[in-house]
Amino acid sequence: MRASQRTRKLEASEVDGGTNVDVVVDVVLVVVVEAFPEIADVSDVDVEEQDNEKASNTMVKSFSEHVCIFFFLVFDVNTFDVQETLRVPRDKQKLFSSDASFLKMVHDKSMAALEIFDNGVSIEQIIPALERDGAVIIRDLLSTEATNQIIEDLSETLETSTPGSKSGIESWEDFHGDKTVRFCGLAAKSRAFVDHALLNEYLIKVSDHYLLKGCADYWLNTGQVMAVGSSEPAQYLHRDEDNWPEAMSEDHEITFSCMYALSDFTKENGGTVVIPGSQNLPTGVIRGLEVPPEEIAYAVMPAGSGMIYSGKVVHGAGANITEQMRYGMHVSFVAGWLRPEEASPLVIDKETAATLPPRARQLLGWGSYHSVGGGRTWLVDFDDAEHLFD
Repeated sequence: MRASQRTRKLEASEVDGGTNVDVVVDVVLVVVVEAFPEIADVSDVDVEEQDNEKASNTMVKSFSEHVCIFFFLVFDVNTFDVQETLRVPRDKQKLFSSDASFLKMVHDKSMAALEIFDNGVSIEQIIPALERDGAVIIRDLLSTEATNQIIEDLSETLETSTPGSKSGIESWEDFHGDKTVRFCGLAAKSRAFVDHALLNEYLIKVSDHYLLKGCADYWLNTGQVMAVGSSEPAQYLHRDEDNWPEAMSEDHEITFSCMYALSDFTKENGGTVVIPGSQNLPTGVIRGLEVPPEEIAYAVMPAGSGMIYSGKVVHGAGANITEQMRYGMHVSFVAGWLRPEEASPLVIDKETAATLPPRARQLLGWGSYHSVGGGRTWLVDFDDAEHLFD
């Protein structure tokens, strides 16, 4: 069978909802045949001399399967499950298991990806990736001890909270998801949240880098648990800065966020969907953007990791098609001259605030805003709110 025949076969192959292993094998074979015609000629002669068509097909398919394995091993692209993605037939599964089980960690070149860093990386190394993609993943952003303590502190609220939106507004009910548990006020429930998530060194330094270009200071927009339940559909794609359409600017960021993984994030359990580079789309509200699959990246990361991302980048929670809940914790900051999503000072009382570090108090609204070359706002009897703790 010549390459042109293979190509025609490919053009006639349609597989609903995924890529069939036979089609992928054919694609790889066409590439190899075109690149190495001498191999194709040998295969053609051997195959065409066979009287038995079944034997012919078996030989060509066996050749292409081995080429397919070589193809997957050579190219370093995004992680995926070979058997699931290629829909490997039952009689072929042996090929992709046992001795070849490591193929499950090979990547799908057709998908976008976020850059992943280890804790200890410098901010200077992170910024170029943020500039390019609008988001980065940092492994071990929370230590195991910090992650476990936050989970323990928040477990009672998680158990007593019901899924779904509290807004009573249909559009927000769709956005929040009726199988997703959300709750805020985390600083009032967990000191570990304050010390390790709110005051996280990486989140603070990245926020300083981006937000201080457009404001004198920033404060907590919201800190909330987002526990995506089983069978929850994917959230529509959006920008976090959609909350403040009047304040959007091409020149600077008005909000920056981190999604902390309190459990492992996978493509299947609702790991955050991100469109790398979408922070460079024209300024404006984006809700429900549709993009081709190859432009989508998934925040696949183990518990304790964090995805730090721009308020301009388009993203959303993925669909959870597993039987388990996916536990995430969102922390975002917003320019100090904007009203935040969460009314932290109404949740964090003065007594609790008094036990916290000064920077945490300011981020939680127990401090005033001093604009550059302008006035002061959020005062207490014309005095800085921070002096309440003198």
